[in-house]
Amino acid sequence: MDLEIIDNFLSDQEFRNIQKACLHPSVPWYWFDYTNVVDDGKSQLSHMVFLEKSYSDLFQILNPLYHKFPGFKSWKRIKMNANPRTLFKKNLGYHIDYNGIRSAIYYINTTNGGTKFKKGPFVKGIANRLVVFKSDLLHAGVTCTNHSRKVVINFNYYD
Repeated sequence: MDLEIIDNFLSDQEFRNIQKACLHPSVPWYWFDYTNVVDDGKSQLSHMVFLEKSYSDLFQILNPLYHKFPGFKSWKRIKMNANPRTLFKKNLGYHIDYNGIRSAIYYINTTNGGTKFKKGPFVKGIANRLVVFKSDLLHAGVTCTNHSRKVVINFNYYD
């Protein structure tokens, strides 16, 4: 399986700056009645940072991350996702991000949620952890039960 888990991806100071910005109350979150496919019966909050161009002030704040991605050439999409706490951990549905590029999930806070790979491990949601994989690898977000919300940044890039 083509999966790399990198703990303590950024220095403590770089991470704290990014975490503070991403969790700030002024970040505009948008409600989606689906997580992966329209009408999938699930929902989440998202904030688009980059899609073919910069959409958010967070694009500049996230700069310390960009130069550290394995094999990075250019961005396809950067999107933050926030999943509210659920009574039981909930698999949000297996999906692929894109074909032929790379994905990375960066955990903003530590929760008992995480990411489940269809033919692989459950990756715990640990703050400042980066998980890098082929974008066509089936994976699913998993909600948390021990925190008000699970916040991740999903990066899709060309290598």
